Amino acid sequence: MIRRCWGPVLLAVLVVGVVACSNPDAPINEDSPGPTVTLPSPGAAGGPTVSGSLTVYAPPELTAVGTRLVRGFMKQNPQADVNLVNEAPRLSMFRILGGAPGGVFISDAQSISDFGAYDHNLPSSTRLAREALVLAVPKGNPGGVKTVDDLGKPPGPDMICTPPYMLAASQSSPTDLTVPINEKAAADCGNTLVDEVAAKKLAGALVPGSFAGYLRGNRIDRIRVPLTGNLVVTYSAIPIEGSEVATGFINFARSDAGKKMFEDSGYEA
Repeated sequence: MIRRCWGPVLLAVLVVGVVACSNPDAPINEDSPGPTVTLPSPGAAGGPTVSGSLTVYAPPELTAVGTRLVRGFMKQNPQADVNLVNEAPRLSMFRILGGAPGGVFISDAQSISDFGAYDHNLPSSTRLAREALVLAVPKGNPGGVKTVDDLGKPPGPDMICTPPYMLAASQSSPTDLTVPINEKAAADCGNTLVDEVAAKKLAGALVPGSFAGYLRGNRIDRIRVPLTGNLVVTYSAIPIEGSEVATGFINFARSDAGKKMFEDSGYEA
């Protein structure tokens, strides 16, 4: 019988491995530099704080989530003072072009494109979130609604909220939409419909996601509608002034904390 003694061999291998790893003159593999660490951006949670005054322009439909973002940003950055202006994008655009404090301009893609036609030096935009139509159903979905077709083929206009701001800012042409549209819907139609759904007067309704956010989460459930063929509006931000506080606000809006505020408010971030 031949006996093999592996102890010394294994010990030698281990010693060589340790010496190689601890050798300060060992070559560095530039193709595999090792793990990288991404630090939080200035203005965002966990990152360096920023300071200064800032005006943020956003359309009226973003009033609720915009207010949450501003409050969260100032809490994270105590030396920052932010004034939120909610008005029609075109009004904000001409206000800024007329010399008003620039700050941050938040709007849909079409409005940003219009702004760029007047100001060819406009900085590039940063995508924040998008809004799409969703199905709002009573809590627990007693009617078993799963798709838009479950509301009727087609659903009645009293079950559809497609407000003017979404129709005007839609990324798709009307011919590409497969969701039903109510061109006579009022700007705040979502409030009325969601209240009727919560009271179980309707089995469901097609509404903008922001009308079915966290504030009504204990009264309704929301069902996602596929984006293809849906009415979708994407919101982006432009730092009109290249200040630290303007960049910091956008960093905060794009951070995990900012994304959660958008998502809780019914948007996709």
